[in-house]
Amino acid sequence: MPINTTLTGGIPEIQDKFLSLWPHRWDWLHSAHPRPGDKPQWHTEGRYPLSDRGILDGGRLLGVRFGSETKYLLLDIDAGSPYHPVKGDRLAIHRIRAALERLGLCESLAVTSSYSGGIHLYFPFGIEIESWVIASAAAHMMALSGITVEPGTLEIFPNVRTFEDGRPSLFNGHRLPLQPGSYSATHVR
Repeated sequence: MPINTTLTGGIPEIQDKFLSLWPHRWDWLHSAHPRPGDKPQWHTEGRYPLSDRGILDGGRLLGVRFGSETKYLLLDIDAGSPYHPVKGDRLAIHRIRAALERLGLCESLAVTSSYSGGIHLYFPFGIEIESWVIASAAAHMMALSGITVEPGTLEIFPNVRTFEDGRPSLFNGHRLPLQPGSYSATHVR
């Protein structure tokens, strides 16, 4: 396996192909594992990048933000959303996927986001795309399809950023998959 020193500022570590799906490691998120039924208390760490070793440690929940480019789009459908296939409209995910097919996003992978039962739909790309471009295009396609994008219903990552003091805000962060409560969502077809 190749050694990766770019993410860690010179500390050698073994580069993991799966973990390389999340190359932007600055301004990452972390939370202690919450008690059952409690929500995580997320904090942003901006002093240093998240390393592969930090992810593999498993001592806390982790999340990442997007950099200027990305190789995937992520849609977050909360458990209480009208778009949830089990607790809401069982055909909504088909409509969401159809809307994104017009952008050439024809394949997705569904995982539960956490013990809450929410769903993360990952749409991978073969190339890097500017994060703001895919965020804007996905939001536009959802609007054209009559699909509401808002917290607690359906969120797009990377998100369409807001501006603070004339500068763009950070992209919203999302929880990394396959942590406690996150697994393949086989009920999503």
